[in-house]
Amino acid sequence: MKKQANGKKVINACISEDEYNFLKKVCERHSMTVTMYLRNLIRTEMKKSGDLSHKF
Repeated sequence: MKKQANGKKVINACISEDEYNFLKKVCERHSMTVTMYLRNLIRTEMKKSGDLSHKF
């Protein structure tokens, strides 16, 4: 994992072009970027599972 200038770790992952296009369409409906949408989705799932050990 790489670290950004702010010290946060960055995970690089590969997804297919179809998966990316799907994400992009969903994000456009919610007026969000792909990164914003994915972070929001992860936070929502963490809250559902009760894993609130990570501060946002």
